[in-house]
Amino acid sequence: QNIYFVVFLKYGWEGILYGNLIAAGINALILLMILYREFLPVFDVGLLKELYGFAIPLIPNSIAFLLIEQVDRLIVPRILDKTDLGIYAANYRFGMIIGMLVYAFRNAWQPFFMKTSEQEDAKSVFAGIFRLYSSLLAGLLVVASLFIGPFIRLKLPGLPAFMNESYWLSLIHISDGA
Repeated sequence: QNIYFVVFLKYGWEGILYGNLIAAGINALILLMILYREFLPVFDVGLLKELYGFAIPLIPNSIAFLLIEQVDRLIVPRILDKTDLGIYAANYRFGMIIGMLVYAFRNAWQPFFMKTSEQEDAKSVFAGIFRLYSSLLAGLLVVASLFIGPFIRLKLPGLPAFMNESYWLSLIHISDGA
């Protein structure tokens, strides 16, 4: 079809685009016809009960986690002035690196805990996971504390520093030992 559009219809590079669009459309139609039955909605009451049985106990924990995570947005602006609030916000974003790891672990941990808790060796498995997870986060915290100052002040050629100099004040006590 590209030859037809380019040679016979003389569309040039646009002919290649039209030919590829037509080919992609035909492929999509064929794929939809093959997968049509997979897209039909199926309502499985047994699966729904199983999902609710797993989710209901986690709802209070999740609501408490969200409240604790978001409450500082209401309290901190009333306590700090705009300069300190900017420093707080900048440092909060760096803390989110560890926060993302904690969040990822929580999402993986809860299903694993529910599945493994009935096994005989569950206590030793949980202890090993906790030991590894705590060691990893403690090591990451130490590395971040040691190298956050130089990282923030790093200036690559032709680029500004990673963070504006007015926010460096919050790092003085960490990196300079003050």
